Amino acid sequence: MTRALLAFVFGCLVSSALAKVELAGLFVEHLVVQRDRPIPVWGWATPGESVTARLAGQQQTATAGANGRWQVEFDALPAGGPHTLEVEAGEKVTVNDVLVGEVWVCSGQSNMAFEMAGVRDAKKEMAEANFPQLRMWHMRYGITLEPQDRCVSLDGQWVVCSPTSVGPFSAVGYFFARDLHQKLGVPIGMIHTSWGATSAAQWTSHEALAAEPKLKSVLDFKRKVIDDYVQAALRLVPELQKWKTETEAAQAEGRPPTLPQFQQQLPADPLNLYTHLPTGCFNVMLHPITAASIRGVIWYQGEQDSSQAELYRTGFPTMIRDWRQRFRNPDLPFLYVQLCTINAPAEQPPERSAWAELREVQTACLDVPHTAMAVTVDLSEPNDPHPRNKQDVGKRLALAARATVYGEKLIYQGPTYKRMQPEKGKMRIHFDHVHGGLVTRDKQPPQGFTIAGEDKKFVWANAKIDGPTVLVWSD
Repeated sequence: MTRALLAFVFGCLVSSALAKVELAGLFVEHLVVQRDRPIPVWGWATPGESVTARLAGQQQTATAGANGRWQVEFDALPAGGPHTLEVEAGEKVTVNDVLVGEVWVCSGQSNMAFEMAGVRDAKKEMAEANFPQLRMWHMRYGITLEPQDRCVSLDGQWVVCSPTSVGPFSAVGYFFARDLHQKLGVPIGMIHTSWGATSAAQWTSHEALAAEPKLKSVLDFKRKVIDDYVQAALRLVPELQKWKTETEAAQAEGRPPTLPQFQQQLPADPLNLYTHLPTGCFNVMLHPITAASIRGVIWYQGEQDSSQAELYRTGFPTMIRDWRQRFRNPDLPFLYVQLCTINAPAEQPPERSAWAELREVQTACLDVPHTAMAVTVDLSEPNDPHPRNKQDVGKRLALAARATVYGEKLIYQGPTYKRMQPEKGKMRIHFDHVHGGLVTRDKQPPQGFTIAGEDKKFVWANAKIDGPTVLVWSD
């Protein structure tokens, strides 16, 4: 058991021993719970102890199980508040300023973790971020080998949005929530659980990976990371014993002990982020919150998986299904961001682009029901995987939510490829979601199209908008 894991387990044991009644980490001051749906509340107490909980005039009771866990469920409430949540089991715990509204999970890797303080026009955006009914709960980072029940907020509470508090917020999460809040007029709670440089497999449960034969290599990798570490640690035992004996002899002779000089070093700790341990983030950054009631998920990730697009074709839908099962909602809305591009236009079209291949897979994943995708290739900044324009990313996700989740009649998706046909030495490309017609932002001919002859050697092409289609050609 590694030092990080020991520390985590010890912390859990201490917190359990000190508190007669304990609420799960989400249930802290300024909490937002999901409107119009039953409201689960859970925590821990002495096994067998009776627990009473009160919220908005309702009272529910439960008995703590053998492991101390208890859970109650309040009837659905309309948007509003503030309310007070009280829980008693020998002692009373009170959570003030509880709002009822829309609760979304925002997750992924570094572009979701990207903070408000770093966005375009950050000073202006932060100065205007005065929305006391918009709140964010930020999950503490962590990786574990097994699923954990407890979770901890980095801030110890839900943070109320204000010009002085919004700086560390997920920028995409904030802009998404702001747009929904302004449109729906209800409180918005964002549960932020993301971590830079993580893969989809790190956010997927062991059971879901094991059930998909095409993902066998992912679990094989997990086993190898753990086995390599354990075997290397075992090989160090004789050297540690030798060093211990030498240290005891030195102390007996009054000499200072020397540091051990190992002949070999341990490989990376499996609980280090950069081992990319499958299931590691799911275990501690998602599993503890899956008993909550939420409206949906926004997701911004893919950079870490860009070298394995075909695996992502299976892995990403598997993760979505896994989350839906965990949150007990087979139709849970899952809105995700397609990768931008990071390279300036080349003199000649590249033969392959790993990021473009992953974007194609992300598009294909729209076949998964109750999903939508925000395109960001036009928001890219050369040689920067973290574009600072997070406003439009949040806006596009919010448009998708308003249309697909809240039933608003609006255009939320741009043109998508449908088919193509040769025509007098040119290629005519047809699109879905053309709406009022095709335009370019600067009124100039479209850029970025390539074309190849029978030799399959692509060149940059001329392109022209022609009604709802684009004509592409090259001399």
